[in-house]
Amino acid sequence: MNRCILRSLRRVGWCEFSARLLFQRPRSWRLAIPRNPRVLILDEATSTLTAADVAKVFVVLKRLRAEGLALLYISHRMHEIAELADQCTVFRNGRNVATYRAGEKSDNEVVELMIGREYSN
Repeated sequence: MNRCILRSLRRVGWCEFSARLLFQRPRSWRLAIPRNPRVLILDEATSTLTAADVAKVFVVLKRLRAEGLALLYISHRMHEIAELADQCTVFRNGRNVATYRAGEKSDNEVVELMIGREYSN
């Protein structure tokens, strides 16, 4: 595994990081963390991961955030957003329809913002 990547993973305390997990992600993922970005954009980053791997990724993301890295986390998985977000923005058809502090809206309210109509489950 690339020494730069290993050094970066050790920096955030995640030496047991799985090579399979790291290298199944796009090349941009593998290159981003070693370059010390100020913002990391993750679009449906956990869609192909197991729950155990998602938990490992979240440990790293939370540690990076605590070190000052800004995360732009794009997901339709409400529980993941609730766990990571400080602020949420909902887009519908490419337009910003709402921005709010995490925890201010229920999942149903967020879904209604996403679909543009009342939602009942």
